[in-house]
Order: sequence, then C-alpha cells, then structure tokens
Amino acid sequence: MNGPSVYAGRKSSLASMHDKLPLVAPPMKELLCLDVFTAPVDTDRFGMFTGEVERTAGQFDTAVSKARLGMEATGAQIGFASEGSICIAGFVPVMSDLETVVIVDDTEGFVLAESSESHSIITHSWKLNNGLPTRDDLERAGFPEHGLIVRSDAAAGPVFKGIHSLEELTDAVTACRVATGAPVRVESDLRANHCPSRRPTIASAARRLAERLTVQCPSCGCPGWGRVDVLRGRPCRLCRHATQGVVADVLGCPRCAHRATGTKCEVPADPSTCGYCNP
Repeated sequence: MNGPSVYAGRKSSLASMHDKLPLVAPPMKELLCLDVFTAPVDTDRFGMFTGEVERTAGQFDTAVSKARLGMEATGAQIGFASEGSICIAGFVPVMSDLETVVIVDDTEGFVLAESSESHSIITHSWKLNNGLPTRDDLERAGFPEHGLIVRSDAAAGPVFKGIHSLEELTDAVTACRVATGAPVRVESDLRANHCPSRRPTIASAARRLAERLTVQCPSCGCPGWGRVDVLRGRPCRLCRHATQGVVADVLGCPRCAHRATGTKCEVPADPSTCGYCNP
C-alpha cells in the first residue's frame, strides 16, 4: 500500500444469499481494514443456475446490480457482490469456473472488479429413468459434501435443491416420479453454499480485488490502480514480425483517465504463435 488505507474503519455491504461473507470479508479486513457485512437481499432475481430465472446481463453488470441492491437495502456507500459463470471451455473440453468480485464505491466514485478462474469445480448431471443414482455417479458429483438438485424432466415438475443426504435424495426422486411420471434429472447444486469446490475461486477473486485496492493511482490517489488493458505485438523470435503476444500491461485508474505502460516483456514470441511463420 502506498499510503494509509482510505477504507480503515469503514463498513461495506456484501449482497449474498449463499454464505459468501467468509470468502470476501477476510482479505478486505486484512489488507484494507475494511469491515464487510452481509446484505441478505434476493440476488436470485438476477439469475439462477437452475434456469428458473435467466441471467439477462453479463457477469460484470450482474455483479454490479447485486452490489447496488445490497447498498440500497442497507444504506451502505460501499458494496461488494460476486457472480460466477460455469461452462465447458477449451479445445480439450473442461469445466471452467470464472468468478468475478466487484466493489461499488460511492465514497471514492468508482466501480472495479477482479476475477479468478479454476478448472477444479465439481459438477455433474444425469438422468434417471428408474431407480436411484449409482455410487459412482454420487462420488463423481462429490456427494454429500456437494449438494444436489433433483427435478422432473417434465416442464411443470417439482424442483428440490440443497440435497446433502441419501434420505433427502431418495425422497426427492420419489416425489418427482410421483408428481409427473417422467424421468428424473439429478444435477450439481452450484450455489456457493452448496458447492465447496467453487468457494476457493471466489475467495481468490476477492483477494485479488483487495490487493489491487491497496494500490493508489499515482495521479489522483484513488484506490484500485492496476491492469486495464494489454499492449500486444511481441516480435517473433525468427522473423521479428509482430505477433499477438503481450508486450506489456496497460495500467490505469478506475476513476480518472490516467494510464501508464507496465514493464515490457523482452522475451521474443515463439514462432508457433506467429502468423507469418506459422500461418
């Protein structure tokens, strides 16, 4: 930190229904002396993993809307929220968990986010025409530590969430079958309080944000100085043509227009990444 924390002694809200306070509050307290308390607002209105409410905005905008909702409910001038996107990604398909944590700071006049990505999230889904899930399926789903959702394949069927015991699972599967007679869908409950393998990624994004907030803009003193873009064009090792490789980070302030170029990378780009050598 290049000066005393502007957040020392202040309080902020965290919009969350899913026990995210232990993930977000510790780095804010440790690095910024900022106290965070939960604003128990209905963040499900912005989208649900189960699809009952579709997310209509992007990840960043959704997190900002959550933070604003928490601030309005509590009167806080500083608010946090997080939003996750979990999907299949990559040429060799793997599950990607991208978590974004935002701060909306009306005292300093800026909005800022940091993200963290992991491929360690446990998520599983399968359909039952009869019987109960196999032991192998349950192990792959991380059950019972990881919660499950049970629903009927029929559109109007019931939905049971937060299942962490075989008794609950059996009752839910039976109830879905009795209600509709359709096959039963069992899937991972990806809400943060029911998905332990998601929680470290949220905590990582929160720490990145806290670390960035310790750095003040050299022009206006606003917290949050850090990378806002990258400068591309690293030369190829063989032909020296510019590639898409990153030359340096572009550093900036979340409040004012001040920008600077970070340390430049002097290592040439591999020819395999060069459009001239490897078209």
